[in-house]
Amino acid sequence: MLEVSIIIPVYNGISYIDKCLDAIVASGAPTDKYEIIAVDDNSTDGSLEKLQALEANIGNMRVYHRRKAGPGGARNLGLNYAKGRYIMFVDVDDRVNSREFAQLVNVLIGLYDHQIIGFDCVKVDAQGTETPFHEFVLPYCREMTGTDYMGRYPLMGVLWGYLFNRSFLLKLNVRFLEKSVLEDEDFVTRVFSRAESVTFLPIQLYYYYAENKSGLSNIPEIEHQSRLMRDRLSVITGLKRMREAVCDPQLEAGLDRKLCDLSVDTIRILINKPYEKEQMAEALENLSKQGLYPLPQGDYGKYYSRLRRATSTLRKIVRWKRRRSGVIWRYWAWHFLHLRLS
Repeated sequence: MLEVSIIIPVYNGISYIDKCLDAIVASGAPTDKYEIIAVDDNSTDGSLEKLQALEANIGNMRVYHRRKAGPGGARNLGLNYAKGRYIMFVDVDDRVNSREFAQLVNVLIGLYDHQIIGFDCVKVDAQGTETPFHEFVLPYCREMTGTDYMGRYPLMGVLWGYLFNRSFLLKLNVRFLEKSVLEDEDFVTRVFSRAESVTFLPIQLYYYYAENKSGLSNIPEIEHQSRLMRDRLSVITGLKRMREAVCDPQLEAGLDRKLCDLSVDTIRILINKPYEKEQMAEALENLSKQGLYPLPQGDYGKYYSRLRRATSTLRKIVRWKRRRSGVIWRYWAWHFLHLRLS
């Protein structure tokens, strides 16, 4: 049986393609148990030609092309062609742990039939230092609903942290937002909200290279960043509407946590990216209309409480933006703006 379909969206990732694919192929996992689906999103650096050349030598790899659909559109196309029992999303500038991937395909995956299977990840910085991606202990080998998980733990909206049962996704008829950012947060939140069986495996399956990021969100032009902020706020608005429509107290609490998390991340982006004061005011006004700014009260730990006070006005946020190069900023950013709600 084809157990895993690995979907890799690619946009100008020619520098990373070899390492990403080598880590999968070098695992030695049986090629009749997994497939690689690479989708080029109109790259301009020769990525498509590179992928097509590799396709000729990797028997279980298929390459497709979409024209400016964004990573969400590329993943949607990959889902259309996937045949595996589970879907795994890999970013081209990251890689899997070869040994753990072989263990997953050869042994573990056949033991599970859950709708979502999570696993541990490793974050790798520019110096090659490896640290756990998650700052909390995952509920390994426990079975729970997605709603139960969201009510108890921070929901990481990273696609590469989970395996998704393909039949479950087809039943939900859930799709990625196209030509947008934050499509991963939207997808993961909506899928978890509907999942009845979730578990986590105690394996470090994925290496996330924080400094490599080649996607759309890292294009520095002001106009581009402004469009990304509009996309971000649109996703938050959609999840807020979803929150208002549910009648499950546990799911409400989980969505409240996720919306606070996204609001914190929006403040971080406003400070770190090249936004003018007027643009920052507009974004904060959007969050304010949804009851998400100033940051809502919540029992998410002492750092969140301090962050609420430190960012309660536009003036305070602008002040932090001006201090980005200072020691105080680095301390504050580390403890506050990189938090995941506990």
